Amino acid sequence: MFLNNTYKIIQKIGDFACVLDKNGIIKAVNAQLSKAAPLQNRNIVGESFGNALQLSNTIGLEKELYKTINEKLEKYHNDYSLVFNSNLEISLDCINDYIIVVIVCQKCSGQLDNDADTQNTLKPLLEYVPAAIVMFDNFLQVISASDNWLERYSFNITDVLGKSYYDLFTDVSENWKEIFDRCLAGAVEKSESDLLPINKNQIEYIKWEIRPWRRLNGSVGGIIMFSEIITESEKKRKALQRLYRELNLLTTVGEIVIYGHDEFEMIENVCKSIINLGGYQLVWFGYAPDEQSSNQLVNPLHKLGMGIHYLDNFFLDLANPEHRKGPTARDILSKSIVMVNDFATDEQFAPWRKNAMNHNLLSSITLPIKLNDGKLGVICIYSQEKDSFSENEVSILSRLAGLIAYSLNNINRKYETKVAEIKQDWLIKNLNIRNKSLEDFTFLVSHNFRAKVANLLGISATIGDNKLNEQERLLMTQEIRKISLKLDEVIRDLNSTLLVKEHLMVHSEDIDLPELIQDVKNKLDNKYSGNNISIKTDLLGALSIQSDRYYLFETIFQMFQNLMQHDINGGEKTIVVKTEIEENKVKLTFVDCSIKIGLKDPEYGILEVYKRLYQHFTMGGIKLFYVKALVETLRGELSVKCDPETGVIFSILLPTS
Repeated sequence: MFLNNTYKIIQKIGDFACVLDKNGIIKAVNAQLSKAAPLQNRNIVGESFGNALQLSNTIGLEKELYKTINEKLEKYHNDYSLVFNSNLEISLDCINDYIIVVIVCQKCSGQLDNDADTQNTLKPLLEYVPAAIVMFDNFLQVISASDNWLERYSFNITDVLGKSYYDLFTDVSENWKEIFDRCLAGAVEKSESDLLPINKNQIEYIKWEIRPWRRLNGSVGGIIMFSEIITESEKKRKALQRLYRELNLLTTVGEIVIYGHDEFEMIENVCKSIINLGGYQLVWFGYAPDEQSSNQLVNPLHKLGMGIHYLDNFFLDLANPEHRKGPTARDILSKSIVMVNDFATDEQFAPWRKNAMNHNLLSSITLPIKLNDGKLGVICIYSQEKDSFSENEVSILSRLAGLIAYSLNNINRKYETKVAEIKQDWLIKNLNIRNKSLEDFTFLVSHNFRAKVANLLGISATIGDNKLNEQERLLMTQEIRKISLKLDEVIRDLNSTLLVKEHLMVHSEDIDLPELIQDVKNKLDNKYSGNNISIKTDLLGALSIQSDRYYLFETIFQMFQNLMQHDINGGEKTIVVKTEIEENKVKLTFVDCSIKIGLKDPEYGILEVYKRLYQHFTMGGIKLFYVKALVETLRGELSVKCDPETGVIFSILLPTS
């Protein structure tokens, strides 16, 4: 009964009015408020006061309003006015736990006249201006609109007057709501180009500006929105911008391919330029498979761009009839440019459509890279816009593909020339080695074989002399055996040297040098038991090396054998072995302290197959040549020097790995 009486009271109020309970919930509204935007065409009874009015600063208003309501209900019932910003006055009257709210949009009635005057001045200007302009009040209700704006959105002026923007356009983003709020507070917002929907089927580039309009007293009465469709000019601008980018891209790629000497680096730099200068979303390069090969897969060798993860699930098999319909397969089969203007509608692109569109890829162009050797490359470029490749753009990208082909052909020619030079150098080096080996063999036969064979022939001729007694025959037989053993040793050494020079079965492993040298010493003790040779080691300079254990063991063993042949101190000899690091290599030094004779020219043929260190010593010859061959197999260097004070010093320099 009380609410019915209150409802009758608020109907007589000329301003907006409503009744709230102590929680701020609307219990009744008058006709003026129910017709006001944004409340039109919906029942707000039962809603909170702030939400129902959809004010820009609802939170602040409700906070102050609820505070006032609670204070009034608790203390006394009296009329109370709350001024909320410069344009809103709310009068409250509390009766029996209910509040009558009267909303006055201006502080004085004189402002209503100013508001009307302002609107009456602006309306004729808006209706006949050739631009698209619409005028709203503080509640975003349409006050006036130009014919251009009405025509754009297919409205009639009678249909939009008094309607809220939110009623006319139901799908409004939070971003636009924030823009409206800022403009109602006095800000000016604008954009030179935004891609916005006109209707469900049409999207245009629009230049817009929103600014507040003010009453004669300077207060904000609402906002005016100006907008202009600039799609055609924007397309021309983008086309010019695209042309500039493409020409810049072509120039840059031209420089890359001219100075490119490495295929991988050149293609990587081209892909970076296509993305950074061309403004595309994704690019990849690969080669077409050989037609005779059983493997017909096409794999991206180089890839770059924001949509690179599209290629994570990319699979193209030219043997698959469905895959042969795709742009890359068609490019390879026809050796011509293939474009897909819209992935969404091209049926031949169906197997890859979902994956491509998930990565914001909407169109593509695939260009063949034809090489002189018959090999075919492909470069695929993807755009985030449909119909992205204009006639000029295709022409420029086609020239770019030609530049890539030119560079690859040039790199291949340089590579083939380099290979030919390497082969030629190898042949010359190999001929020199073979010639040297032939010389070595000639001298070996002359020095090591000929003398021993001549001795055998002489002894054989003498042993048949009947004048020799049995003792002499026995001595000659023993000499024949001795010479034969020497000859057999020479043959075995020569065979070992030839095998080493073939570099057979070289394997690398971590080797503990102290342990290896101890194994060598054990083998020497077994072979030369009872010898008076002392081997001292100083291996702290390098304790390990990565090399072939068999060849390194044989190298050290043969070096010791060479040094152990000489007995000039009554059977006693000291050999010192030392390790150190020199220029990132391991240096093994063998010092024979027993020989202290100066050598004027240590490099002259000492380590060759037919040379000896000293004619009265057997050191050198084929045995030392065998050591040299072993060291070279390990990619090392062997050197020798003689010092009157220190002795004979052999040095082996080996790589650490």
